[in-house]
Amino acid sequence: MFRSSGDSKVGNEPLDSISAARVRAEQFSVVLRQTPGMMLANVCNALVLVADFWGTRQFVSAIYWAAAVFSVSGYIYFRHRRRRRAPRSASQSHAARRATLNALALGICWAALPLFFFQEAGPGTRLLIACLSAGMLYGGALALASIPLAAVAFVGPVAFASFVTLIRGHDSHYLLIAAVLGVYTWVLLRGIFVSAEQLRARVMAQIATEQTASIRMQKLQASGLNAMGGMVTGLAHELNQPLTASACYLLTAQRLLEMPEELRPASVESTLDSAAQQIMRAAGIVRQLREFIMRGEPEKAFANLHDLIREASQATTANMSEANVKASLQLGANVDRVFVDSVQIKQVLVNLISNAVDAMNASAERELTISTSLIHDLAIRIDVVDTGVGFSEMVKETLFEPFATSKANGMGIGLSISRSIVEAHYGKIWAESNPGGGAVFSFVLPLVNAELEV
Repeated sequence: MFRSSGDSKVGNEPLDSISAARVRAEQFSVVLRQTPGMMLANVCNALVLVADFWGTRQFVSAIYWAAAVFSVSGYIYFRHRRRRRAPRSASQSHAARRATLNALALGICWAALPLFFFQEAGPGTRLLIACLSAGMLYGGALALASIPLAAVAFVGPVAFASFVTLIRGHDSHYLLIAAVLGVYTWVLLRGIFVSAEQLRARVMAQIATEQTASIRMQKLQASGLNAMGGMVTGLAHELNQPLTASACYLLTAQRLLEMPEELRPASVESTLDSAAQQIMRAAGIVRQLREFIMRGEPEKAFANLHDLIREASQATTANMSEANVKASLQLGANVDRVFVDSVQIKQVLVNLISNAVDAMNASAERELTISTSLIHDLAIRIDVVDTGVGFSEMVKETLFEPFATSKANGMGIGLSISRSIVEAHYGKIWAESNPGGGAVFSFVLPLVNAELEV
C-alpha cells in the first residue's frame, strides 16, 4: 500500500540511518502484504451497503459514496501493483506523507457512512452501518498498526464520525454505545502504538543480533589470522634451533675436511651424524605439527623423561660449547616414566636450555644445571638452573606471554609455546629467581602408574 526508504525516527527515539531504514522498511512491508486484502474488503463492504440501499431514496447517494470508496481503493491498489513491478526510490518524508494521505482518504470515505446515512436509515440498515463501521474501524487499525500515523489518520475520522452520529441521535442507548465506542477507540489507538513499538523492538533486536554475529565473525577471522601467524612464528622459532645446529655441524665438518686427518680434533663422520640428527629433529617438528593440526592432540606415548633430557642436552651441545657453558645433569628422580609427546617435551627442554645459554652470554660464571625430583611419587619436577642475568619481578609476570622477550633478536614465542605444551600434558611451568644469581625455570609432569602400561 505504501513504500519507504531512507532514515527517520520511530516514536521519540532517534536511530541511526541504517537502523531507521530497516525499521521503516519492515513497517511498510507489513502494510504492503495486507494491501490487496484490505482494498478488497473496502470494495465488498461498499457493495453490500449499496445492495442494502437498493430501491430506497438514498440509493443514488450510496452509489456516489461507493464510487468514492472504489476510486480511493482502486488508486491505492493499482499504485501498489505498479510499484511492485517497477520499484522506485522515495524519500522517507514523501512515503510517510503518502501513507497518511491514503489512509486519511479511506477514513473520510468511511466516516461519511454514519454521518450521511445513519439517521435516515431503517433499523436493519442502521445495524448494517454500525457493523460495517466497527469492522472497518478494527480492520483498518489492524492493517495499518505498523505505521501509527497512518493508522490514526484512518481510525480518527471513522471513530469521530461514529461518535458524533451516536451523540446526535439523543437516545440513551446511543449515548451508552458512544461511551463504549470511546473506550473501544482508546484501546485500538493504544494497541496501534504498542504494536508499532513491538515491531520496532523486534527489528532492533534483529539488527543487534546481526551486528553481534558480524562482530563475532570478524573476531573469528582475526583470531584465525592471529593463530596462523602465531603458528608460523612458532614453527620458525622451533625449526631455527635444529637447523642452526645442523648448519654449525656441517660448517665444522667442512673445516675438518680442510685439515689434515691426523690433526682433526673430531671425526668428520660423527660431526655429520650430529648434523643429520638435527635435521631429523627438524623433520620431526614438522611431522608433529602436521599431525597436531590434523588431530588437534599431541602424539603421546610412554617414555623415560631422563632419556628425553639427555637427548635435548645432546642436541644443544654445540650451542653450549660455543658459549663456553658448563652443563651438568642431576637426574635424582628414581622414577621418570611419563606419557608424553616426546618431540614436544624435547622442544620444551631445548627452549629452556637455549634461553639459559643466551642469558649467560654476559656472565663471568656460566653454569647450567638440569635436575629432576619427585613430588609425592605422583609427578616429576624438572629444574633448569642458570647463572645468567635473571629477571625482575615485573618481567616475571609476562615471561610466558606471547611475543614477550628481552632479547634483541628474540620473537618472544618460545616460552609461550613451552607453556602450551606443558599444560597440554596436564603439567605446570613457572619461573623463579636463582638465589645464587640467574633464573630457575621449572615444570612438572604427571608420572605414569606402572599398571597403566600393562
